[in-house]
Amino acid sequence: MNDYLLLLGGVGLVKGKVKGFGPALLQASKDLSECMRLSGWSTSAPFDKVSLIVKYGADTSQKVEIGRINKHKELEASIQIPLQQLQNSSNLDAEIKKFQFMY
Repeated sequence: MNDYLLLLGGVGLVKGKVKGFGPALLQASKDLSECMRLSGWSTSAPFDKVSLIVKYGADTSQKVEIGRINKHKELEASIQIPLQQLQNSSNLDAEIKKFQFMY
């Protein structure tokens, strides 16, 4: 088990591929978890971790959905990101982190 405060996963809602998507999500989980830990964010939250699914598809709304706190004390959430935006990014790690900090 890891000690990340932010658990990122990804899923495609349309046909298409984002090269390096998995490693970029893992790196963002590591980096953003450390930022969250250093800020003391988790000490006052009613949950231990955030489980965020990054969905890529045709929708350009970048809609964020906040779910429930599950039995593992993880806040469930998801965000939709346009596939084309991820595919056109020259720095996928930075692109994913940018979306996480916006919300």
